[in-house]
Amino acid sequence: MNGPRNPMKVLFSGLDTQLAKDLGAALVEAGGCVRVADRVAADVIFCAADPVCYHAILEILRREQPGLPVIVVSRHPRASEWIDVIEAGVTDYCATPFEPTQLQWLLETSRHARRAAAA
Repeated sequence: MNGPRNPMKVLFSGLDTQLAKDLGAALVEAGGCVRVADRVAADVIFCAADPVCYHAILEILRREQPGLPVIVVSRHPRASEWIDVIEAGVTDYCATPFEPTQLQWLLETSRHARRAAAA
């Protein structure tokens, strides 16, 4: 997926410490992703399932970086939550337990979505 020369850079926003740790470990297992500290350098943002969090991020990105993918992360998967976040405009949704194949797919889909938005 992402070789050592071109790692996917991710940003975690609003995730509790344990959820961020679990997701980070799963991302490494899925392809050696690197977590970055600033939004400008990120290839994708993983955001908490809190509506305040993802709505705030989407508002900023609509103005400043409209092609930057946002994936909402939940500790407990719920179909209604998935529908709400997709309707709000996020790129995708994932929940624990994190599966490497699922995360690889999410990252590749996000990479392609960003390229398409830039074109």
